[in-house]
Amino acid sequence: MSETFSYYVIDERKLSRNGDGLSDRQRFERLIAEVKRWGALWAQIELDELTFMYALEAIDAHVGGEKFIPVLTFNNSPGNVLGNDPGTSSIGYFNPEQAADLDFVVSDLSGEEIDDPRVDQEIIENVLHAIQLSSREAAKRGHALAVLHG
Repeated sequence: MSETFSYYVIDERKLSRNGDGLSDRQRFERLIAEVKRWGALWAQIELDELTFMYALEAIDAHVGGEKFIPVLTFNNSPGNVLGNDPGTSSIGYFNPEQAADLDFVVSDLSGEEIDDPRVDQEIIENVLHAIQLSSREAAKRGHALAVLHG
């Protein structure tokens, strides 16, 4: 079953860091609403979750990232406001420094260089292109990069 993975470039100063009095679900829903309201949708990929993860792992392995890309794409939030296991739908988040690092490591890559038997080459190229476009813009603006799953 396909899922849409949406990359948003966002000024993290617009995001709430305080979840006092809110349930995990309420904090999650508020964060999603803020990302959609204040962020700029920069790229989208529609894939099943496992294939998306395999593509991220292939790209990460190619750059020697030790799971940097897949972990932050699947389970991270600004200031870790959702904790390490929020029990809600997945969200990924690269703070401005991490987004700049991501841009640095992927900017000159070609999807043709990356090979993984679990994923079609075209899928790797499409995922890499989405990451490159969005991380480049986030780094240029000094902003964060949020990845919404849904």
